[in-house]
Amino acid sequence: MQDQRYYFVLEAQHTDNFSALCRIYGISRKTGYKWLQRSQEDAGYHNQSKRPHHSPNATPIEMELLILAKRVAHPAWGSAKIRQVLLDEGVQGLPSARTCAAILQRNGLVSKEQSQRAKAFQRFERAHCNELWQVDFKGWFLMENGRRCYPFTLVDDHSRYCLGIVPQGDLQGVLGHMQTFFQRYGVPDAILSDNGMPFRSTQGGYSHFERTLMDQNVLPIHGRAYHPQTQGKIERFHGTLKRELLAYTRIKDLTHAREAMEAWRQEYNEVRPHEAIGLKRPADLYRPSAQPYADEVAPWVPEDLPTFRVNSTGQIRIGGTSYYFSEVFAKTVLSYFHNPVTDLIHVFYRGFELGRYNRITGQRQLRGICRR
Repeated sequence: MQDQRYYFVLEAQHTDNFSALCRIYGISRKTGYKWLQRSQEDAGYHNQSKRPHHSPNATPIEMELLILAKRVAHPAWGSAKIRQVLLDEGVQGLPSARTCAAILQRNGLVSKEQSQRAKAFQRFERAHCNELWQVDFKGWFLMENGRRCYPFTLVDDHSRYCLGIVPQGDLQGVLGHMQTFFQRYGVPDAILSDNGMPFRSTQGGYSHFERTLMDQNVLPIHGRAYHPQTQGKIERFHGTLKRELLAYTRIKDLTHAREAMEAWRQEYNEVRPHEAIGLKRPADLYRPSAQPYADEVAPWVPEDLPTFRVNSTGQIRIGGTSYYFSEVFAKTVLSYFHNPVTDLIHVFYRGFELGRYNRITGQRQLRGICRR
């Protein structure tokens, strides 16, 4: 391109037909005169920068450095979060979130993956705190001592408040953790988990986790099998935990994991703005449940329906035949209702329906816990 402009200028100095010369080179007369003027000014033949000589509205370099420093300190934070935190710290004259994003991109601090992740998507959430908690184990990771760490996590669906992170070396102790959280925050209306152990029985019955929740009048809900999107809040929380902490911290052992994760949890709840809740902090929205945890659960005595007892091996008898129900309910009295229209027997425990059975065959038609 520069050679073409050079030879055009040479010929233009000796031509009698400037318009014809421009046509030969495939340019307009305006462009031809511009090339001639640049040659006379010794400006060279390359394309000139379109950047204005003066930018009175440009972000001051001191402000850019503040934005970049915050990004370096929190590499997983986006422009909106960084801007909100700086505002909260009293920084005046901040540019828009879009300009902050441009500053990050211009300095090579935004990857293609991060840009894709920042695209808007539809969110669903409960209307109030403690309507639904989401619970799960994050996938294990290897600590520096060569052992695996399984973080047990609990998040409030409405506020995104992280109720707790418990790093441990196995998948045990869930009921003890739940008791601690119930005593600290009260009990929610429902808890959503996946279908794995220990949240759901692998034998087709019911788990201790499910019965413990029902004894506290909490509805157990399970996500669709092989569809982690059902638990989108806690899956996203796990991604945030990985990007903001685990990607930059070498966890030595469980003691170190507890210290690091608790410190990060405090920052997540109280410092880090959350775009899904209008750049507020989860701690700004979350309030403990008004429903207290019951330290002692009274035995349930059905009053309005006929009853039967689950035997010591978890069997129930329907239509003269015994069927496996659940060892978790061994020697427990349940109530039932026979629907003459569908000929199904509905089985109840406390305020929950546990399943529906064919009165003739005894086969279970529905295994799903729901409120009566």
